[in-house]
Amino acid sequence: HLDATTRTSDWLSQQLSELQMRVEESQEKLVRYQKEHGILGIDEKQNIITSKLDELNKELTAAEGDRMQKESVYRLAGSGDPDLLSNLDSSSPVVKLRSQEEDLHRQLAQVSVHFQPTYPKVVEIKQQLDAVEADLKAEITRLAAKYRKDYLAALGREKLLRASLESQKTEENRLNESAIEYSLLKRDVDSNR
Repeated sequence: HLDATTRTSDWLSQQLSELQMRVEESQEKLVRYQKEHGILGIDEKQNIITSKLDELNKELTAAEGDRMQKESVYRLAGSGDPDLLSNLDSSSPVVKLRSQEEDLHRQLAQVSVHFQPTYPKVVEIKQQLDAVEADLKAEITRLAAKYRKDYLAALGREKLLRASLESQKTEENRLNESAIEYSLLKRDVDSNR
């Protein structure tokens, strides 16, 4: 009876040491995997990545809307139509210059009825009109360049956000894959325990 108990005890001791080795091996694999993949706490990290992904998605949507709006303004400004430009920005000098231009055209029409084109008053109004038209053209060019710059900045921001979003998606996929492997290793540790 003593002999059977001793054999059973030896067998149990051997089984226990084998199980301890399995537990240690599975724990080492789990720890090594955590270190290699930078896993601290899956749920916590996953929540951070998911919230970043949501935030980037919202920012990208806003950036796309902003880019579209600035692109349409840029396209309208590129037409060079002073009336369109004055509608885009009522505080721009285009409005004032356009008003001066119309006033000078009216004055020129009035004096041209009574005087020859070489008359000093007609020449003076033509010179003023030429100056206003040159200023108007310069202002239109300046505004078109400004709207183009705004559009390109919005386009650049949209591209950066899109790249960040794609990077974040890749990171989330990598983390999901790591989480699956981590769960398998953890379950192995728990099972051996």
